Order: sequence, then structure tokens, then C-alpha cells
Amino acid sequence: MKDDATRELEGEAKVSLLLRCLWFALLIFCVLVGIYTRLSYTDIATNPTRFATTPYNYLPAHTTDQNLEPESKRATDLDADIDALISQSPIIIECVFEGNRRYLYQSFPSDVRILTRLKGDGIQAGQIMQIFEPVQLVNEAGKAHYATPSGMYDCGYTMMKEGAKYLVFLSAKEYPAEENRIDKHTEYVFQEHPYAKISIGTDTGGGVYVASDEQMTVGEASTYEIVVSTSEDAKLFDIKKKMLLEATRVTADPFLQ
Repeated sequence: MKDDATRELEGEAKVSLLLRCLWFALLIFCVLVGIYTRLSYTDIATNPTRFATTPYNYLPAHTTDQNLEPESKRATDLDADIDALISQSPIIIECVFEGNRRYLYQSFPSDVRILTRLKGDGIQAGQIMQIFEPVQLVNEAGKAHYATPSGMYDCGYTMMKEGAKYLVFLSAKEYPAEENRIDKHTEYVFQEHPYAKISIGTDTGGGVYVASDEQMTVGEASTYEIVVSTSEDAKLFDIKKKMLLEATRVTADPFLQ
């Protein structure tokens, strides 16, 4: 007969085995959830129709009480120095969004074709480059996927629309020195400035959008140049945009004429 000590050891071994099995099952579950999430993100990002109908939370920074303070509103940024934007931007181009994009590093590398090089070395008209748009996909428990601006564009940013023309202010995307990437001369990010992407034609269609309680999709938001908090912000944006276009000698948007 087994003594008490033996039975106790066998019981502990069974508990230990059960815990290991539970841990392994949990690990497998987490891996499968991760794979499913990644695949669903990829499916949304690579399916233009599905991505265009994805809900777009364009003003996430305005969803909490603390963000109602004046200094945290987008309007503060809209009065940013445009002369500094011009002087500090290594790359300034007119471009057209070609319609190709994918989801990577919680952003969307999007293909644009250079129409005019206004500033920058090693680039030329006709060249295709990738601009990482600061938008990420989010999937909260029990809710559908939605897209939202990220990083410095904590609110107001709208994604580029296929066929639309833009004046953009860029810098090269930085990678760790040990990553000897062959594509590092074709990948760029927007300058950290609210006027780093502005429309130079009627292609976007809707001009500036003043935020409301109505929900928009990614596709609907892309028909606007930017989302602002108030009508006063919209007026300020139009004034500063016209000044920027004149400073870079780009033909003014018909909305401003």
C-alpha cells in the first residue's frame, strides 16, 4: 500500500502536470488569437473595398474629459510655424497617391508618384516612393476593427485618396544602423507638423471637415483634407495653407481662391 507521503507526491505531480497542460493550452490559444488578428489586419489592409468601409475614429484624442483642455486641442497645432516646416524638411514634393498600400509597423506604407521635386536630393519626378501614413488598425474586445490616427497625428489626420494630388513635407524613415536595408532610400515619413500633407487639387473633394458626432469610414474621411475641431480651426487651416502654398510656389487649391 502507498503511504501518505507517496500519495501526496503523486497528487502534487498530477497538479503540476495539469498546470503545465493549462499553461500550454493558454499559450496555444494566445498564438492562435495573434495569428487571427494579424491575418484579419492584413485582409483589411490589402482589400481596398473592405478597408474603405472600415470605421475611422478620426479624433481619438478628444474622447476623454482631460482632452477638452484648450492646450490639448488640435487648434493649438494649427497655428504652427510654416517657415520652419519648409526649412526643416529634407524632402518637399508634389505627388499623387497611386492607390497601393499595405499595413506594417502600425502604419500604412503608401505608394506615391512624384510629380514635382521642390526640395531634396536623390529623388526625381516620376519616381515611386513609399510614405508611411500614421494610421493604425485597432481591435477592441467585442468590437469590430476600426482605424485611427497614431503618433503625432493623435487626431485630425485623413488618409490619402487614390488619384489625389498632395504637397508633402517628408524625411527619410529611420531604421537601426544594423539593418542594412536596400529600400531605405525609398521610404519616407511625414514631418511632425499639421501641414505636412495638404491637398493641391479638387481630388479630395470635401476640403476641411469640422468634427461632428457622425461616424465616418476610412474612405469617407479620405475625401477630406483634414478633420478639425471647430469652424474657427477650419478658417485658420485655410489661411495657413494658402500661405504655405504661396511660400512653396504651388498653385493654390481652388477651395481657397
